[in-house]
Amino acid sequence: MPEELKEDFRSVKAKFYRSADWKTARNNYVKQRFDEDKGKCEYCRQVEGEEVHHIIPLSPKNINDKNITVNFENLKYLCRECHSRNEQVRADKYKNPPFKIHNGTYFDENGKLCQQKVTVVWGCSFAGKSSYVREHMSVGDFIVDTTQLFKAFSYQPQEDFPEALLGNILDIRASIYKIISDGKINARQVWVIEQAPTVKQRKKLRHALPTAEFVFIDKTKDECIERLEKSKIIIKKYKIADVIGLWFEKFEKD
Repeated sequence: MPEELKEDFRSVKAKFYRSADWKTARNNYVKQRFDEDKGKCEYCRQVEGEEVHHIIPLSPKNINDKNITVNFENLKYLCRECHSRNEQVRADKYKNPPFKIHNGTYFDENGKLCQQKVTVVWGCSFAGKSSYVREHMSVGDFIVDTTQLFKAFSYQPQEDFPEALLGNILDIRASIYKIISDGKINARQVWVIEQAPTVKQRKKLRHALPTAEFVFIDKTKDECIERLEKSKIIIKKYKIADVIGLWFEKFEKD
């Protein structure tokens, strides 16, 4: 971007951060974070957040797009150290060419050959699988969450997912797992979030993702129900509670 355009965009961005839309969105997001976990940094989870960070950075193309600028899905509440580190990663990305995965391997910043890491995080609904991934992931990681696939392709939660589409979603998921297994995902770390209550299901996962490390989020049924009750979900909690009960009925230890 030419220097004069950069300067113009800095002015536009500064104006946005002074706007009522941003101040309202920021204050409401911070309030939500304090309601959920007392405002802890969403990356390190060690200290209180201070900065509301845009996951997709603001640019001349999206500065007027409210799905980017004030959408809670594009915001993170970070402590000053994590926010600074994240901004440095962005700056470095523009200074240096991005790394490239080849057959599941890549060269790091020091020229060392590294193996892409694949981690399957499994357990019951509301055990804390997504929270575990959010706490351990880095910007640029690739995440596959089957529950989110159901939502993405039907706009319905998993408990209301149209059964007629189930085979299609499973085929899509299998295709994604094949791309991961072939080492074609251009990320240092891949996360897979699954329920997989039975030994057979986990065996199929290990066959589909042979290099993956498996992390079990071990919570009791009562703990999962308690997390559900404390969540912001308002309607159809009884259906999710049924899903939790069914998971524990099927659950088999390795």
